[in-house]
Amino acid sequence: PAGSADTINLPSGATFGLDNVTAATELVNVPASATAATIALSNGTNMTGGVVLGLVGAGSGPSSLTVSSTGASNTLAALTTPAGVTSLTVTGSAGLKITGALNAAINTVDGSAGTAAQNLTLGTTTATSDSVKTGSGADIINIAAVGADKVTVALGAGNDVLKVGGAGGIGAYLLGTTLDGGDGTGDVVNITDGAAYTAATAAFLSNFEVL
Repeated sequence: PAGSADTINLPSGATFGLDNVTAATELVNVPASATAATIALSNGTNMTGGVVLGLVGAGSGPSSLTVSSTGASNTLAALTTPAGVTSLTVTGSAGLKITGALNAAINTVDGSAGTAAQNLTLGTTTATSDSVKTGSGADIINIAAVGADKVTVALGAGNDVLKVGGAGGIGAYLLGTTLDGGDGTGDVVNITDGAAYTAATAAFLSNFEVL
């Protein structure tokens, strides 16, 4: 029901599903011995408080999380994951928006199998390098908070938007980074500080039609 908050304890290997659910927060516990976890969102699910993934038992928990999005577009206000989760895979034919920044431990995002719009924000990650791939939708990816890490971004076939930082953002980490707008015809790179866009930093941008 709308506004409720539930706690779900999943057995190992099970998929947690939310189908056309409007609620505050779902607390989902997976066995700490698990190596992977899956959340399936469908048909206009809108979690105003988000989903919190927790652990039960001994172990460091999963290192990878898959979120599938099908039916109508789905929204999570936040996705909170344990520190051991370093990889997020996004799949499905429906749009997915995660409003809050991903946890700092997540340094690999692979949405290349998705066919609808993905709207995601990387957190200030703890890795020395980060990788983001998206699919064929019109995606919006925000890497402004990543910091001084090296970032590889490969956007897909849609007309995508990549948001990067200004001075201290793109100016600090773009050298040695690869940002590829993909195969769209109107891909946008949004640099919050125009002074950070120089000949040196521009060399690491490709396939963006709009600045």
